[in-house]
Amino acid sequence: MKFIIPVCCLFFLFSCTGPSSQTNNSAVTAVQKDSAAAMPDSGKHVTTTYTSKLRKGETLLKGKTYLDTLQFIDLNTYGDDYLLIAVKGKDTFSFVYNNVDKPIKLDCGDQISIQWNMDIYEPAGDPEYKYPREFIASHTLLKPGKLALLRQQQTLKTSIVCEDNEMTDESKDQIDRAALYYLANSTETAIRDIVGSGKKNIICTVGKRESNEQEVFTVTLATADDQQIFKRLFFNFEKPYTLYE
Repeated sequence: MKFIIPVCCLFFLFSCTGPSSQTNNSAVTAVQKDSAAAMPDSGKHVTTTYTSKLRKGETLLKGKTYLDTLQFIDLNTYGDDYLLIAVKGKDTFSFVYNNVDKPIKLDCGDQISIQWNMDIYEPAGDPEYKYPREFIASHTLLKPGKLALLRQQQTLKTSIVCEDNEMTDESKDQIDRAALYYLANSTETAIRDIVGSGKKNIICTVGKRESNEQEVFTVTLATADDQQIFKRLFFNFEKPYTLYE
């Protein structure tokens, strides 16, 4: 299977639960171990400089605000903390987003400017396991992506029909967003014709299958009015936001 969507290399962790299951997606590491964070009463020197993949080769200061331009992917709200997922080049980054009272009105593919800083992160339920990572201070839309432009031009909707009745709403939502992004960014003439024809309702029929000992899902796209199937793709929850041929 080959990747269809430019962001097909994305991989993403959905919760921050503790050292046994936590993977720091942004790959932030302290220049030296934060002994005071690990042992609050130890009285040892507290590290205030860090490194991040987002600023390779730089020494970052705790609390200082940095500015970068990235491509927005998603705001993940299913874990203990909200995580803003974005891409720069071939790297994917997750930022802790604490402004939950300010809903993000962005679409996958939008170009955004992010003000962020480094601080100590304390996972919910395991406050002793602390480590530095990126936090969002603010964000600004610089340029809408193809999905945002498509939404402005017409009301394109997808309806998820699952052969597996046990699929959660969260899982359906992931597939739905991947399908919308695919439709907005596909360069195939037949799909461009369907998307631009005014047929605003697309049915996505989802089925389960095994591939290379991995659980993947088939995603069949069809127009709602005449049930015309125009594409069969695949989706893997290990690589969200991605559809494969």
